[in-house]
Amino acid sequence: MIDLAQVRGVNVDPSALTANVAGGCLLGDVDHEAMSLGLVTPAGVVSHTGVGGLTLGAGFGRLQRRWGLTLDNVIGAEIVTADGRLHRVSADENPDLYWAIRGGGGNFGIVTSFRFRLYPMQREVVGGRVIFPISRAREVLDFYSNFSLQAPNELYADFLMGERCAIDVCWSGDPRESQRVLAPLAKLGTPLENRIKTIAYLAIQKDRDRSDPQNRTEERRENITRTGFSHGFDAGLVDALLAAPAESPGRRFGILIQHAGGVMNQVAADATAFPHRRATHVVSPTMSWPLSDDDAVHRRAMDEYWAKVEPLTDGYYANLVDREPAVVENNYRGNLARLRRIKDRYDPTNLFRLNANIRPTA
Repeated sequence: MIDLAQVRGVNVDPSALTANVAGGCLLGDVDHEAMSLGLVTPAGVVSHTGVGGLTLGAGFGRLQRRWGLTLDNVIGAEIVTADGRLHRVSADENPDLYWAIRGGGGNFGIVTSFRFRLYPMQREVVGGRVIFPISRAREVLDFYSNFSLQAPNELYADFLMGERCAIDVCWSGDPRESQRVLAPLAKLGTPLENRIKTIAYLAIQKDRDRSDPQNRTEERRENITRTGFSHGFDAGLVDALLAAPAESPGRRFGILIQHAGGVMNQVAADATAFPHRRATHVVSPTMSWPLSDDDAVHRRAMDEYWAKVEPLTDGYYANLVDREPAVVENNYRGNLARLRRIKDRYDPTNLFRLNANIRPTA
């Protein structure tokens, strides 16, 4: 295994509105250095996520609806392929490899550096969550489905459900417009908590770090996640999502629905290797249980639940789950044939296979 954890460094060029980012950087590194100059690039929602893995698979986050996926903002990179050669890639240099790494995952080599496009943005956003009792989950999800589909591109809104349910927002547009844009939330009445406030962008980018499994200090647990893209919501999808597996001692079940759409929908499916440009949301239920439990019982419960939800989705976010090879390749849709040709050229022995793998022709 090659570990890039020590290969860190971000070099921001404010005049060119670009950032050169070493392959071992975390999202927090990029956010910090860019925002110190009032600049941003779209990234994920957990600051200790690795830039490389997030970017090569897509990159959904709080600014993605406004400026595109993380991979849409890669304007160049350096990658070491299976033969040990270093390639510089961009729209003008090795364009096929440049196309492939933007959505093709780690199939083609080790990306040692990225060059990102940056955007000017104010240092504070309006964000946080409104929290409701779980008894109101259907009402809140019904509201969320309409609210999120009608949102302007500057608004990012997620739905979360566990012991309670919530809508988590980030408004990155004109601060004077935030009250108008968020006013529909009042239709849900008085929440258990309203944490929406003006907050530093760097702070909200770390808001979920404490709830991310990698950052928990509680006892270790087994967990499983499923994920799929949706194109809007209908009553069938809402019904299926809320038909949670039966309660079981020690079992925890939750749902995260991430807001997609916006600018990413305006990009052609074959413009990059990532084909799921119609997605409006990323639906991700998660189940966890104590390590001492029988895994099979919980996995079977999750499989039965997902068997009802998955047919109502279209493809899945490869950064979140591992799937069997045939499913992985089908997920690349009409881009698979071109990806396989590039795989044949740069990694014909499938050295880079511990990923959402594209198998070479041979």
